[in-house]
Amino acid sequence: MGITKRMLALMMVVVMCLGSALCVSAAGSPTGGNTSTVDKNTQDHKKGTTVTSKVTSKSATVTKAETTKNKGVLFKIARDKNGKAVNITVIGDGKKGVFNSSKGRKITAAKIGSKASKVVVKKVAFKGSKVKTLTITSKKVVISKNAFKGTKAKTLTLKVKKASQLSLKKGAFAGLKKIVIKGASKSQKKKIKKALKKAGFKGTIK
Repeated sequence: MGITKRMLALMMVVVMCLGSALCVSAAGSPTGGNTSTVDKNTQDHKKGTTVTSKVTSKSATVTKAETTKNKGVLFKIARDKNGKAVNITVIGDGKKGVFNSSKGRKITAAKIGSKASKVVVKKVAFKGSKVKTLTITSKKVVISKNAFKGTKAKTLTLKVKKASQLSLKKGAFAGLKKIVIKGASKSQKKKIKKALKKAGFKGTIK
């Protein structure tokens, strides 16, 4: 009888230990989390072009854009770990330039065409870049303060149809000396000019 009691006690200790281990394992598991992956995307771009993004199931942040042959790049989608398309929501990490490399400086035209409800262009995203033409077809693009700080292209052609597509923070275009607006109607162009001046741009607007 004493042996049976000891065996039962040992079994209870084992069960308790196993239960504790399972609880710890469950608490530390990432199930249900929104983990990120790095996508070095070439499949959705022209040959020779790579756009690197940090991707989760709901968002994609572009960290680098490079090309060996082409001069233009489209920021539209990235791919998650399963190869599923995710709308680009952020351009730049706020610390370094997306185009600030020898291959990145070969890009002279960029298009933001993501279908996300909002795309944010972070601080210094265009640092070291030679992007001279920026085309915007997304619903809303927020351009942060100093997004163009350190740009090597002093004149930018901004192609956008409606002023409502732009949300410009104070100093968004600091670093540029001239902005040429194309693609907008006369009335919309007037609104875009007003938005640029409100954001503190003191250069030439055409």
